[in-house]
Amino acid sequence: MLTISPLGQGLLFSTAEILKLPLDLVRLWLHEAERVYRDKMVDEKDQDTLRRVTIASTKKFFDDLGDELLFAKPNIFCHFAHGIGDPKYLPVTDLAPLNKLLVEVLDSYNEVNAVMNLVSPGLERAAVLFEDAVAHICRINRILESPRGNALLVGVGGSGKQSLSRLAAYISALDVFQITLKKGYGIPDLKLDLGAQYIKSAVKNVPSVFLMTDSQVAEEQFLVLINDLLASGEIPGLFTDDEVENIISSMRPQVKSLGLTDTREACWKFFIDKVRRHLKPEVKASISLFMSYVHTTVNEMSKVYLATERRYNYTTPKTFLEQIKLYQNLLAKKRMELVAKIERLENGLMKLQSTASQVRGGRGHGPRFRNLPPDV
Repeated sequence: MLTISPLGQGLLFSTAEILKLPLDLVRLWLHEAERVYRDKMVDEKDQDTLRRVTIASTKKFFDDLGDELLFAKPNIFCHFAHGIGDPKYLPVTDLAPLNKLLVEVLDSYNEVNAVMNLVSPGLERAAVLFEDAVAHICRINRILESPRGNALLVGVGGSGKQSLSRLAAYISALDVFQITLKKGYGIPDLKLDLGAQYIKSAVKNVPSVFLMTDSQVAEEQFLVLINDLLASGEIPGLFTDDEVENIISSMRPQVKSLGLTDTREACWKFFIDKVRRHLKPEVKASISLFMSYVHTTVNEMSKVYLATERRYNYTTPKTFLEQIKLYQNLLAKKRMELVAKIERLENGLMKLQSTASQVRGGRGHGPRFRNLPPDV
């Protein structure tokens, strides 16, 4: 049931207003099956097996709808297909308008960060939103829009995990929080930071994303706290007794307004449930796998490199853009060298032409010695 319920939850993102035809529902089901199951698979063979199973099941019951319509690409649903201000879960029929929208969102993100002077770095405007990057933003945003959504983003350095997470959070109007490691940062400091985020998300009603990288896991015990956060939301020893009483007092009016009993236990449970809804860790559970495909010859050389040097060769969007920049620099350098050589040849030709012209002109004006006496 734990693996089936997320699929049903994804179907409930949409409404009858959007799913007017059986085809719409089937394509949404195919999309949610990929998000719930395929995104957790790291082996391409498993992904291919899932694809074959879903296609076979779909054809078995909905063959009359036609393969071209059922499996048309792209099959992407997101909460911002028609803009950020319209959070309906709609299908994306064309990636070009979505890419244009995300570029505008990226510009807006950088402008807001510049105004707010955030400590966390903004996304570079020069970033290129590849088709895979657009798809990953939709996937991450879907997780953030889900109740108690959390994600584990797997990929090599420079593949865009943090950047795309920040952009997806910005689309959903979520604050992004990251711990700042310093000398001596330990469990007490992490508890202090997490406690502040609990208060911010539940008491102050500020939905947030807790973004944590593997390099920020200074101690193995950090993972114990993260596991408690994901499992139940309750972290032992996170608050002092006085802080607990203040939290319960802050929650009591909200509990009463919902018609619930305002007992101490009910207020605390309401607080924890609210934290789990509003605080979304980007560390565990749903995997969005970042993959980069390179030319077949590079794959072959990478195998040789692995066999000889025992090292892997990765091609990420960052290195791909650096390669393009290197090519442009080399191209500009070679062009300058060619221009210099061309100018040198042209100057040499001009000198030769000038000399030849002077020689031809000097033939008619030189001194004549033919009529001089023999003894001269």
